[in-house]
Amino acid sequence: MNLDSIKKLPNVPGIYMMLDRDRSVIYVGKAKSLRKRVSSYFRKTSGHSSRIGRMISHIEDIDFIVTENEVEALILESNLIKKHFPPYNVVLRDDKHYPYIKITRGDPFPRIMVVRRVKRDRHLYLGPYPSSSSLREVLKFIYR
Repeated sequence: MNLDSIKKLPNVPGIYMMLDRDRSVIYVGKAKSLRKRVSSYFRKTSGHSSRIGRMISHIEDIDFIVTENEVEALILESNLIKKHFPPYNVVLRDDKHYPYIKITRGDPFPRIMVVRRVKRDRHLYLGPYPSSSSLREVLKFIYR
C-alpha cells in the first residue's frame, strides 16, 4: 500500500473501500474526513485488534466515494456492505435496516407502507431513509 496515496485523499466526508490484490472489497467504512480515517489504519502507534491487523496486511489499494455529508456516507456504507459482503466488516446480530416506503403495484388501490427490507418483487420502494423523521416528512407529502 502506497502511503503517499493516502495523503492525497480529500479531507471530506465519504466512504472508503479496502481492496485486496484481486481488487475484491475486503472492508467498507465511512468517515467525516477520508484522509484522517484511512491514515489512522497505517499509524505505527495505533493498537489495532488482530482482525484489523490481518485486514491491513491484505490491503493492496483503497477506493473512495465522496459524499455531501455523514448521513449520506452512512447510507452508502450500508448499501455497499450489503452489496459486497466484505469479510472484515462485522455483521451485527441486531443489524438495523433503514426504513423504506413501499408502494404496492397491481392492487386496485395501491397501499403505502413502511418496511425495513426491500424484496425483489413488483412493488415500488423509495428510500432508504436515514431517520424515521425524514421518512414521516415524505409520507406527509405523499398523503397530501
